[in-house]
Amino acid sequence: MAATDPIIYAVGDIHGYADLLDDLIAQIERDAEKYPGRPIEVVFVGDYVDRGPDSRGVIARLREWKPAFSVTCLKGNHEQFLVQTIKHPGLELVSNMGQDETFASYLDREDELANDLYWMDNLPLTKQIEAQGQAYLFVHAGIIPDRPLKDQPDRALIWIRDEFLDYEGDHGFIVVHGHTPDGTGWPELKPNRINVDSGVFFSGRLTCVVLGDGEPRFLHAYAGEGWGDDV
Repeated sequence: MAATDPIIYAVGDIHGYADLLDDLIAQIERDAEKYPGRPIEVVFVGDYVDRGPDSRGVIARLREWKPAFSVTCLKGNHEQFLVQTIKHPGLELVSNMGQDETFASYLDREDELANDLYWMDNLPLTKQIEAQGQAYLFVHAGIIPDRPLKDQPDRALIWIRDEFLDYEGDHGFIVVHGHTPDGTGWPELKPNRINVDSGVFFSGRLTCVVLGDGEPRFLHAYAGEGWGDDV
């Protein structure tokens, strides 16, 4: 294994659970100590806001965390929709997306909300990294199969579901994504994709996959007993 090969930590949908994010960040920092001299890449795949109790806290932690390694925050559909809601006041809110909880977390903090919305609006949609000879594409929702990355519409990258999830062919890279928890409360490991959305808002589990050191493994933060387990 080359010393220049990165170790990658990819974190699933957070949805306002700042306490679990704090726990998972601490786990990542401890785990990264196992790899002195290796480049460390951390990728958050989007959906930082809505549903959970502290979306403002999640954004603050992501923006304030300055470790000695590379951190990339991708845009999710919840960030996009929140920005659109503010830009277009006539846009009807979708009740099951949990925006009420987000606005409550920013109560009397309008300037902070405006600043965070600007940050969310300018997040990238994809990140590509290679480790151990394996190419990975990090994206919130997925991609349209059999279409070059340069031709993927933004909406597909942050909203696509069945067309991508049902595809079993080779994309030319492994897609690491969130957006669609499979209902079990656990991540999914498929030959052509890794789903790190473990449905934190119903499972109480926030997930991170570790890549670049043999087989993929997972870190989890739990809302209750068992916090900090590594499986």
